[in-house]
Amino acid sequence: MENLKKAVNVLKKLNDKEFVIFKNWFLHIIVSGFEPENHDLIKKIIEESEEAETMEYNLAITLKEERLRNREEGKREGKIEGKIESILELLQELPDSIPQELECVIRAQKSMEIISAWHKLAAKVDSIQEFAMKIKN
Repeated sequence: MENLKKAVNVLKKLNDKEFVIFKNWFLHIIVSGFEPENHDLIKKIIEESEEAETMEYNLAITLKEERLRNREEGKREGKIEGKIESILELLQELPDSIPQELECVIRAQKSMEIISAWHKLAAKVDSIQEFAMKIKN
């Protein structure tokens, strides 16, 4: 954030023409660092900024929101991965071995609702075959 403030101080010294040139250059650079669904928002912030402070403030808010979204997404993915590992551990306690195809199906699932149901199922079944049959239905 401190570096962003320093950059704003430098930008304040640009004349109008230089600031427009900078905004166009900056737009192409910064957009590539965001998810495609955020490109229009970033373009709007930069294009509508008449002053460096406005651009800095709006970009700082957007960057913070993006970090929070990414953090939440990371947490969600981590929870899913943890449940998947728990499912596999439960299944490994059963007498038969886990077929690679079944393990791939389990690891490919990204829905927390489905993973949670599979986790409960893995704790109840008596065989991997029973588990495999029930998750197909």
